[in-house]
Amino acid sequence: MAENFINPATSLLREKHHGVLITGVQLCTDLCKISTEALEHIRKVVFHLSYYIVNHVDVVYFPRTHFGY
Repeated sequence: MAENFINPATSLLREKHHGVLITGVQLCTDLCKISTEALEHIRKVVFHLSYYIVNHVDVVYFPRTHFGY
């Protein structure tokens, strides 16, 4: 049954919304625990996920408005 969720779960790892991304990571973690086929498939996608996280963390945050003067 886990095989039915492998492709949809890995597609969640390509989302930009952080809530969906966190959910996708949790789902993929659970799938890897119960299926070796899912583990092999998700290993190929982890590179893209780590690349996204590194780029997201390295971005400097500039708020549009400053409320504290």
